Parts: sequence; C-alpha cells; structure tokens
Amino acid sequence: MRRSVAFFVALAVPLLACSLLVDTTGLAGDGPAALDSGDEGQGPAADAAKDAAFDAHSSTSAYRAAVLADDPVAYFRLGDPSGATSVKNEVQTSGASGSLANAPRLSVPGAIVGDLDTAIGFDTANGARLDLGTFLPRFDGLDASIELWFKRTVIPPDSARFLFDRQTPAGLSGPRYALFLLNTRIHFERVGVDGGADVLYPGISIGLGSWYHVVVTTAAGGPVSIFVNGVVVGGTTTPAVVTPADLAGSLYFGTNVASLNSDAAAAIDEIAIYSKPLSAARVLEHYRVGTTPP
Repeated sequence: MRRSVAFFVALAVPLLACSLLVDTTGLAGDGPAALDSGDEGQGPAADAAKDAAFDAHSSTSAYRAAVLADDPVAYFRLGDPSGATSVKNEVQTSGASGSLANAPRLSVPGAIVGDLDTAIGFDTANGARLDLGTFLPRFDGLDASIELWFKRTVIPPDSARFLFDRQTPAGLSGPRYALFLLNTRIHFERVGVDGGADVLYPGISIGLGSWYHVVVTTAAGGPVSIFVNGVVVGGTTTPAVVTPADLAGSLYFGTNVASLNSDAAAAIDEIAIYSKPLSAARVLEHYRVGTTPP
C-alpha cells in the first residue's frame, strides 16, 4: 500500500479495577523510542518508487491478510506518505475514510515485524489527530471491536494521553468512550447517558520504546473486554447505558476530542474496526502474526 490517524483526568466515578497480570514485554524491531520519518530530502522520484514498493509488499503482508480475514468494517494501515491529509482504507467497500489534521508525523517505522508498512506519530503537542468522523463503532450495546498497535515516545507525568476518544458534542460532561494512557497504565473508560461508567484499569505497566498490541471489544448487551499483546487483561460485568444518539461526535485517534493538547505521545499503527467482538483466539492470532518474522 502507499505510505500515508494534557490534561489531567480525575476519574470521579467508581472504578472497576482489574489486577490481572500479563506479559507485556515489548516487541523487538525498531530500536529506541525516538521516531524517525526516514524520507526527507529524497525527492518525488524516490517517493514514487517507495510507494510502488509499499503497494507490492502490502499485497503479500501476512498481517494484513490476518486482519482482512476477520472482515473489518474499516482498516487503516497508516503507511500513507509524507504530506498526506487522509489515510487509505483497506476495506474499499465500507465507505469509511479518515482525515488527518495538525500535521502528525508520517512514515515513522511501523509495528509489524518484517513488514515495510509505516506508522503515524501523534506526539507533536499540537492536537495532531486522525478523525474518522461518526463512523462505527459506538460501543453502545452493539457488537464492536477496535484494534491498534502503539508505541510510547514519552510518559508525561499525571497527564492523560489518548489513543482514541469519542464523545458527545457536549464533551466530557456527556456519554463517551476512550482508551488512554496515564503515567505507566492503560485505561478504557465508557460513560453512559445515565452517568454510570465502566472503567478498566488493568494492572500492567506500559513502557517506552516498545510496540504494544491492544484490542477493545464489546458484545451485544454491553460488556467490554480489553486485550494487550494477545491476552485479555480486564473486562466489565455490566454495561453503561449509551444510546446511538448520545455519541454523535467524531471518533478521534491520537488525541482527545475536548482537549487537543492531550495527544497520544505515541506512534499508532494498524487501526482496524469491526462490527463484532473479536474472539480471544483471533486476537491472539493477530498478535502472533504481527510479531513473527515472515
């Protein structure tokens, strides 16, 4: 494919804490936390040649094949070239598109071992983001999953940094769901129209400079599960009450909807969205393929 998605959060809601442990050893592959763009100053001809190479490579990518085998409703590999203002959707029939804003860093080294495809850095402290608009999923009691890979570049103290976020147009005062990093922990929060909340706070540590694979799933009826590096690390037992009309806002990756200075401080890669909860077996298979040399 072509190479083309701080504020402190005080959670004043009951926490559903999970202390399950998981091996979150980072993935080997691309060295230190600093992200390299790798294609400055090479000119249009070199860029065109690289685009052709990426297209040819992507068509044979084992990881891409594993994701597409699970019928995502949208899939963004994020290998778009420098200067791109939108990202390519590998699911051509879905109609979903993503727009880039505030110049995230493109063409940084990607997550998948042995794969030439690149990632996007959302660590420029200027509200850089990928906006998927009002596209699914809503996490409102429907079947849905969001999958991505991320690598932290800095750990700002006591500052929530958002991997994805969706809220009502009213912002933090209304229903929302978000996956964010706070200090060395990952959190998923879903707040319902009734004010009830599901908050997942797995007892695992997320470090610098390593890629992590994360999948958040929900089944009809509302319970949520979160997987890190192929293993389930927490889940809810009761759903928050969230209706489709309550989440009319855009789904952002790389920052928070209400406070655009809360960028992810991370690279993000391989975003996939499904209209079903991925099974534990398929989540593990995606992680296995992504970490196994071709």
